[in-house]
Amino acid sequence: MAKNGTSGGRSVTEETFQRFVEEVMRPRDVEAIGRFVADEYVDHSPIADLTQRGPEGLKEQFNRLFNAFPDLQQEIDITVANGDLIAWRATHRGTHNGEALMGIAPSGQEFQYTEAHIVRVDDQGKIAEHWGVFDGLGLFQQLGVVMTAASGEPLALPANPPHHEE
Repeated sequence: MAKNGTSGGRSVTEETFQRFVEEVMRPRDVEAIGRFVADEYVDHSPIADLTQRGPEGLKEQFNRLFNAFPDLQQEIDITVANGDLIAWRATHRGTHNGEALMGIAPSGQEFQYTEAHIVRVDDQGKIAEHWGVFDGLGLFQQLGVVMTAASGEPLALPANPPHHEE
């Protein structure tokens, strides 16, 4: 089936993304990454370690994230697919009570932050490229490592961010 073909009404790109969320992200099954990620996978994100490529590089990134935030939950807020690309916005919630992350010792702080991602799915139905950004400033303020200018206190985000419907 071509990469833009459909399977049950969804494109191969959408199927790959949905299965990745259901089989890797939600159950935290890092070993399943190899079923979804191309050997030539490249992460173009600003904080990505570009020396780590392919499924093994992504496994390392996910292990760092899951080890720092053992109760991490991700909610997919919106997805948009176009050909071999899929974009999504996600909200992450959890507690920094695991291992250190990026040199930041576990703070015990609860957090909520958003991310935006785009991935390209190749002709074999595997994730080949990723571009992503996240609200690092908001996360680091909530963890207490970056202070706000006005108050000197970490920023606290609302428990239920506003949702805009069209």
